This record gives sequence, structure tokens and C-alpha cells, in this order.
Amino acid sequence: ITHNSDSLRASFGFELLVGGENSPLAMNNLMDLELIVPSLDILAMLRATVEVDRLMKFPLKDITNVDCWISTLWSSKNSGIESDAGVAIEYLNMVLDDGMMVNAS
Repeated sequence: ITHNSDSLRASFGFELLVGGENSPLAMNNLMDLELIVPSLDILAMLRATVEVDRLMKFPLKDITNVDCWISTLWSSKNSGIESDAGVAIEYLNMVLDDGMMVNAS
């Protein structure tokens, strides 16, 4: 996947094999697929659960350090509950303003 100021482009190559060597339906196709998105807006709502003890002891000198903030996230290992996560995506919305172009070869 690449991005420049003009558009977002993603290219995929894959091979489709059907049947065996002796099958009357045997076929082998190679295909390259390129998706071009001229304009893409993404809105995501994240939910993060923070451990209170770690937040209260958070050093102010590290307030701009992302690694320090990540260390305050709630960990299922500490609680014994395996189903909950420290960070979750609650809402994800993607809008393709100018549509999507597909090139195949």
C-alpha cells in the first residue's frame, strides 16, 4: 500500500488454479489488481482502559512519550480476565469521497 498527495494505491498479485493437469476444467490465471482511492476520510473512535495506579504515578516529564502512555493501559494479564482488552475500536467509518477505481491485468 502506498500513499502520496494525489491518491491511495494498493496493488495485489494472485494466482487462480482450478482442477488438476488431467481435468477438462483446468486453468491457471495470474492476475494483478490495483485499487486507487483518490480521497479517503477515516473516523475512528478508540476506547482505552487505563490502570489507575499507573496513571496516578505517571511522571510528568514523560507526558509526551507515547511508550509511557501505552504502559498505563489496562492489561488482562494483571486482572485474570482474558476477554477484555486495554484498547478497542468502538466505531470505524471510512468515506470514499471520489469513489474507487480498479485496474486489473
